Amino acid sequence: QSASDGSNWSDGSERSDGSDGSDGSDGEEAARAPESASEAEAAHQVGVLDSGAESGDDVYEVQEVLAEDAEQGRLRLRWAGFGPEHDSWEPEANISPDLVQGFRIAKRARREHAGRDYGGAAGHRPTQLWCTACHVHVHIDSFSALQRRVESERRTCLKHAVARARAKRHQ
Repeated sequence: QSASDGSNWSDGSERSDGSDGSDGSDGEEAARAPESASEAEAAHQVGVLDSGAESGDDVYEVQEVLAEDAEQGRLRLRWAGFGPEHDSWEPEANISPDLVQGFRIAKRARREHAGRDYGGAAGHRPTQLWCTACHVHVHIDSFSALQRRVESERRTCLKHAVARARAKRHQ
């Protein structure tokens, strides 16, 4: 996707945003992983398409949409096989509509369910639990059996349990 200096595509053209990909993005968006099978599947579709793609130009696979800048009509992408230093802002017109729609649906679900659990089939346990320390939804497997039974406004994921245990050992 980019040259070793981080500013050019492998075909020698410059990034559409002119950035070097080194600036950060919204913390919550950048830290999250795909939260559902459909979102993970959408993230592995070839997401960047442009009019030059039919003419033989390179098409790159998107690992994840990280954030959206609605004012400028662009999305921050993580490229499959590349690290965060290669993340870049791309115009929405260059990105698969299915990928954009999947990102927006997942973002809306996270916002609508902030502070409470959601996911899973009707009548079954939720698959996304709220972590009060992270202020995000995390997959149920990231919580101890004890924390899964705690009210959502008091629950913390295993990342914080491990940190507490380490702090206790070093006291």
